Amino acid sequence: MSVILNFEWTKIGSVEILTGTDLVFPEAPSSPGVYRFTSGNQIYIGESSNLRRRFGGFRRPGGSPDTKAPRTNRRVNRWLLNVLGESSVSDVSVEICVGGRFGVDRISGSPLDLEVHSGRLLIENAAITEARSLGFELINL
Repeated sequence: MSVILNFEWTKIGSVEILTGTDLVFPEAPSSPGVYRFTSGNQIYIGESSNLRRRFGGFRRPGGSPDTKAPRTNRRVNRWLLNVLGESSVSDVSVEICVGGRFGVDRISGSPLDLEVHSGRLLIENAAITEARSLGFELINL
């Protein structure tokens, strides 16, 4: 069996830091999708049923180090603050993917439904695999 997966990234802007711990994200749609934050050789790739809400969770991660609920939000928030706080780093690029196509055995396939978690995971894992093969340092792992 051969699997064909087509998707594209759209750059929507950059994460910025205003003062101290105040992160500002570019405007994102409330739709489901896959996203990636890239800074130099470091990359974080994730998926969400609502991109705007997900970025809000990174901006204000909530919880405390003792709670497990928003652990990923706190980890990504900390990484972004550290990266943007370094004087040598000026940019964390934000790209999203809100659609794709999936086919089997040389058939171009049909649109991939990103409302379905498995559709988002397919793109997320393909993007992680590509990033590893290109030598990026994955923040995910």
